[in-house]
Amino acid sequence: MEQPTKKAVIPFWILWSGLIVLNLFILVVTITSACLLGNEIDNVFVEKERFLNSTKKYMSYYNTMTGVENQIKDIPSWVYSAVAFCEASYRKNGLEKGYLESDEYNNKYCNVVENNGSPELLYYLYKFFGNELVKGISPRGYVSDLSKNPIKFDITGIHSVYTKSNVTKLMKDSGLPLTLSFGTFKRRYSIPCSNPFGYVCPDNLPKVPCPSSLGGDCVVLTFNPYSQSGVYDYLGDLHYNKKHSVLVVGWNVEKRIDRSWGNDLHNFFDGGYIVKNSFGYQHGHSLKYWLQQHSIKEEMQICPNVRSFEQWTPLDEDCINKHSYAECCSQYIKRGVKKYINATITPLTCDGSKDDKYQGIFKCDTSRIYFIKSKKHSFGPYKSYGTLDITPINGINMFTIKLLSFKRDMTDKQTITIQPTCPEMLEDIFKASYTKSDEEATTNSEECGYDFIPFKVLEKYNENYVVDGLHAPAFSIFDIKWDDQSYLNSHTQGVDYSAIQSATKKVYQTVFKG
Repeated sequence: MEQPTKKAVIPFWILWSGLIVLNLFILVVTITSACLLGNEIDNVFVEKERFLNSTKKYMSYYNTMTGVENQIKDIPSWVYSAVAFCEASYRKNGLEKGYLESDEYNNKYCNVVENNGSPELLYYLYKFFGNELVKGISPRGYVSDLSKNPIKFDITGIHSVYTKSNVTKLMKDSGLPLTLSFGTFKRRYSIPCSNPFGYVCPDNLPKVPCPSSLGGDCVVLTFNPYSQSGVYDYLGDLHYNKKHSVLVVGWNVEKRIDRSWGNDLHNFFDGGYIVKNSFGYQHGHSLKYWLQQHSIKEEMQICPNVRSFEQWTPLDEDCINKHSYAECCSQYIKRGVKKYINATITPLTCDGSKDDKYQGIFKCDTSRIYFIKSKKHSFGPYKSYGTLDITPINGINMFTIKLLSFKRDMTDKQTITIQPTCPEMLEDIFKASYTKSDEEATTNSEECGYDFIPFKVLEKYNENYVVDGLHAPAFSIFDIKWDDQSYLNSHTQGVDYSAIQSATKKVYQTVFKG
């Protein structure tokens, strides 16, 4: 009888081992898939973040950055704006072709005899003047015969836009800054001659009817449309100042500007254009500050801006009554200096150049030294931190401020009250006074000089001033084709590059850790 064939039986341990291996394989696949999917999700969020950041904060590329200039008397700003664009375009092209080092740019000085114009003339007059352009945009100090100027270029087009959305698109698409001409308005303070704070209008100052909210006669004080910190604004009845041109190098919709002084009810403007001005670099801030890429403490290391009232550190009267000046200084955050120095609390001396303007308000004594008096909050987390001793005066956008005054040897302390006053007035009356050894530490670096025009301020300017027939001023870029011989490193035969060589400068940007 045939015996039945025995079937092979797979041992249990093999089945169990296989199941474990299968589970491990599934686990590995799952983890790997999750990681890959996670990376893709992360990339989506990264790209979304980049998109959001590009719409909120933006600057024209580093390869278009050139130095801030100090506008020479009788040379209009539109010339500087036009030439600044040329410098940016020249640098961008030179870097792309390898003719410039990554930190090099070429600086062109300007000469002009005509004040009326706008940067757009760079394009519209090119057909008549060629490489020499108009006399107002000719490089000065390069060569006596402009026909031998080694810089050769063609301007083949112009692109102008008039709205914020188109400005941001044009700058991102081109990678270039934009020129801008606009009407500006002075900051005006009206001081009523009939007032409760004791001010008597001097006979030598002209009087005008006060705004309807005040009544009677007023003395009017006017100041530049921009602050020492580089913020454009308007205040009081709009009074036209002049047309001005700048180079728009970026924007930040998140930057908040506080327009109030000495008032718990803040008045904010959010967002604005970052512009390169032509007033030198002892005012304003760095480009990275306006982009909020570093802190105010770091900013003070490169732009101490000691001419600005906003950067003056007050003196605690309780401290000076008990301790030495040096001991009181050591208790404060060292603001307004690029390095640690003894005078961290801001010592003020008389400027003296505008005494007549403020008759009846304050007479500065040149034999004494002054400090803004601090006051301590009685509430919240700031109760132990001293701020400027300021009391707002309702209705006139001004305030009362208290100062401590001493002889130069820090004896004979006096408490002084100035009213009415404002930041611009105090910057006229006083100047920050530092020792010779601290001069370098309290001087702005060449990274400073960038200003900020809040969107709402430019809108207000435009509503009240027609620029070249338009209520919306033009933001413009130009298509420029640069001849290779324009660059020193092209080594074109028969061209004298000595002037270009001497005008080549370095761009430097401080990088803070953290």
